[in-house]
Amino acid sequence: MAQIVLSRSGLFPHVRVFRDAEQVLEVFRAWDDQDPAVFPPRVILLDINMPGMDGFQLLDALEELLTPAQGECMAVLMLTSSTRTTDRGRSEAHAMVKGFETKPLTDAAAARIVERFGLD
Repeated sequence: MAQIVLSRSGLFPHVRVFRDAEQVLEVFRAWDDQDPAVFPPRVILLDINMPGMDGFQLLDALEELLTPAQGECMAVLMLTSSTRTTDRGRSEAHAMVKGFETKPLTDAAAARIVERFGLD
């Protein structure tokens, strides 16, 4: 659903969707082999509840994999339908996490993301 909203908005020309956390890690392990025109991503929408490795486990793995400079060049927004305050607290404990969005992602939320992170 988030992909549809982002694509439909016309504000996100390079939307990539990954089927699971391991696929994300494969891309980040090959950091130097990625197209610099679209990588690293400026913003990552990360679902807390994913099959296999959840969003928090993926964050932990990315923080171990990336240098501090690499981690600082992108912002992670946690995306969830959860209303638990513990999820928000766990999210905010990670340096890469810059925000929290509730599902379903809306057109207004997409516009806020663009404005907040200066995407064009």
